[in-house]
Amino acid sequence: MNITVLLFIVLFAVAVVIIAIVVINMRKRRRETEKEQRRKAEQEAKQRAEQKKRQQLEEKRRKADEECKRLENEAQQKAKEEEQKRLAAELQKAEGERQVFQGWLVPFPLIQGTWRGTLSSTWTNPETNQYPAPIPMILVVRQTFLTVSCTLFTAESESRSYSASIHIDEDSGEVRLVYSYTNRPRTTIRDRSPIHDGTVSLQILGNPPKELRGEYWTSRKTTGEINLTLSSKSLAHSFTE
Repeated sequence: MNITVLLFIVLFAVAVVIIAIVVINMRKRRRETEKEQRRKAEQEAKQRAEQKKRQQLEEKRRKADEECKRLENEAQQKAKEEEQKRLAAELQKAEGERQVFQGWLVPFPLIQGTWRGTLSSTWTNPETNQYPAPIPMILVVRQTFLTVSCTLFTAESESRSYSASIHIDEDSGEVRLVYSYTNRPRTTIRDRSPIHDGTVSLQILGNPPKELRGEYWTSRKTTGEINLTLSSKSLAHSFTE
């Protein structure tokens, strides 16, 4: 065998070995690539599963929160309705007791509170020969078991009763608040409106009372009409309240 053939055989063997090594490395890299791809796929699948699980848990938590809120609102609404029923029952009971007590022991209606309306004077302005426009007013009635007092406010003056009582006509059943007062206008207008006394007689209308209507007359020889409606059971302390 000559050297050329031997050399060819050696080179061929080396080439086969190199090719085998290359093929083995390629297969190895392909397996590693496939393994890495499977690992990534498994990891992504796991992440998707965990995300889905979190979403399901969040949805369950949201629904649970909504249910808790709904039950809480229902409980609050039920408690509110029960409280309203209880208060209504207490008010009804108190009203019944008040009517029994008032009709049996105290025949007079309860008129304590703040009354708002107008005062219309019959005084004629000598310059215009006309009546003045109705004057807005507030009447504050304070009432106890044995006494009643009245305070009247307008924008220009204040009146306080020194004698007041409630009268019931036995024949007609008409109920009236009658009181005498002293009126003190603001000092800046006393040149045209001096301090004076007067008397008011107001018919009490409604059950419970809602309106006061009547008339007044003064020591200045003036008269007029008063019309009032109940504004509040609380007591005002000035015309601006």
